[in-house]
Amino acid sequence: MIRRAAVLAVLLLPAAGGTAHSGPASSSLCRSTETVVFACPVGARLVSVCASPGPSGGTVQYRFGRAGSVPELVLPRAPGIPSAVASGDTLMFSGGGGAWLRFANGPYAYTVYSAIGRWGPRGAPAEKAGLLVEKDGVGLRNLPCTGQDTGLDAGWMMSVGVRPDGRDFDLP
Repeated sequence: MIRRAAVLAVLLLPAAGGTAHSGPASSSLCRSTETVVFACPVGARLVSVCASPGPSGGTVQYRFGRAGSVPELVLPRAPGIPSAVASGDTLMFSGGGGAWLRFANGPYAYTVYSAIGRWGPRGAPAEKAGLLVEKDGVGLRNLPCTGQDTGLDAGWMMSVGVRPDGRDFDLP
């Protein structure tokens, strides 16, 4: 699911760019003029994080819904400066690593994540990616990616000033 190049970018070159893709991914809710920061199918729906260039790091927006339809949830309603509307960080594991990006909406939080680590059978490398929905810091639902994901672009996160929000994130 997670492309190995994305993992290497997280581990080795997080400040030098990353794996963001111009235009929509085949399974993305991003417009052709936007950069896909993260995207994957979660069952019959898609989760996407879409960015546009501009001053102060440009803008970013979280989108959730069905392909070809108006998204069911968009955060924030109008695209916002990444460091003001999202929090995130990288994750380090023995034999791997990853990243997460959180969007808050009142008591709810929507966190996209992608990672690789040695948690497979007999310590084999295994990948995890998806969406964790929380209310008041308690996990309500984990929606793992059910198909190809783009990997989360930690280099983009760092370049636009996205930082941790003081809350821990543990892979579901």
